[in-house]
Amino acid sequence: MKKNKNNTEAENIMTPDAEKRDAARAKQRRREVWDGINRFFDRIAGFIIVFVLVVGFSLLIFDYMCIKGPSPTFQEFWLRTLSETRRFGFINNLYLSQHELDEIGIDRKGVLDNEVMVPTFDSSLIAISEEKTDINGMDAYGLIDDDNDGIIFENINYKGAVGYMIVVLDPTRVFLGCANGPQDHYGYGMILDDMVAKYGARGGINAGIFVDDNGAGAGWPPSGITISLGEIYEPDANGSVCGISSDGILYVGDYDIDLCVNQFHLENACSFGPILIANGQKMSDEMLSSGLNPRTVIGQRGDGAILLLAVDGRQAYSQGLTYGDCADLLLDYGCINAMNMDGGNSTSMYFDGKLINHPSNQAGGTRNLPTAWLFK
Repeated sequence: MKKNKNNTEAENIMTPDAEKRDAARAKQRRREVWDGINRFFDRIAGFIIVFVLVVGFSLLIFDYMCIKGPSPTFQEFWLRTLSETRRFGFINNLYLSQHELDEIGIDRKGVLDNEVMVPTFDSSLIAISEEKTDINGMDAYGLIDDDNDGIIFENINYKGAVGYMIVVLDPTRVFLGCANGPQDHYGYGMILDDMVAKYGARGGINAGIFVDDNGAGAGWPPSGITISLGEIYEPDANGSVCGISSDGILYVGDYDIDLCVNQFHLENACSFGPILIANGQKMSDEMLSSGLNPRTVIGQRGDGAILLLAVDGRQAYSQGLTYGDCADLLLDYGCINAMNMDGGNSTSMYFDGKLINHPSNQAGGTRNLPTAWLFK
């Protein structure tokens, strides 16, 4: 049966009620789609929240077992590991009173204790060699300077930790860089990359301590004794110091600024601690008591070569090293004197245009630093 043209046109004309119904159905379908999407993401968010709570609760139980467990030795080790971190140091106070922590000595955090006897520095143990390598590029300790530029780079794998060592055969090439001038008492530090570029250096590692009252990690100003290329930053400072003299000797000890400048003739120096090795001897277990964390260390061999060490930590592939581990490692490389620098999130090494290590800093990359041991 053939449809009439007028009938067809009438069928194509929708009543206002029909239009409203179709619009309502379309709106309902869109709402159902969005409701489905929202339910999906709600479930994902719920899963993440539950997962974080479960993991967090499990970690707190694990921490409780470590801190309250039967082994005093492991208890102290675990407490020191946490106390050396900015993020997790508060956990110790969840399970132990401040009095209990003080009795264990946790708050020392490896900084030089004035009651700990430090041997008198013996500079005669360092005899800077004129001949850095033999005709095959090998130095006195069996390391190879492949391109004969006086710089040796070594990958380190030690006790399950991943690290990196730069050996600067001529100690006079090493100096302390500063983010700002001695007259600047406010502001920010510099990331290691920029510090290297500022001085036209080939590379370096992070160095000394800085004032960080609010925990923001601004990286400035430096604290303690700080001397950069002969400029003194804190004229009245004293304490645990590591510095390089005008003739290339690396001094470590507990000194005041007068001793550093007028007796040892330090042209570059910064403060941190603890001392790891003095006069070829590892410091006492009491002084080196610590946990596993990222580490930065500077040391010197008997032939004068400077050792710059950075160890990754707080990561799945590398938990880090203790102070004692670092001392043992450096002794294996012939180190005579060595001092721990600022570690943790600050640990960083830069060499020939790239960041060598993998900092544990949450923001990624290197932190703002007040000072860095650099070399040209």
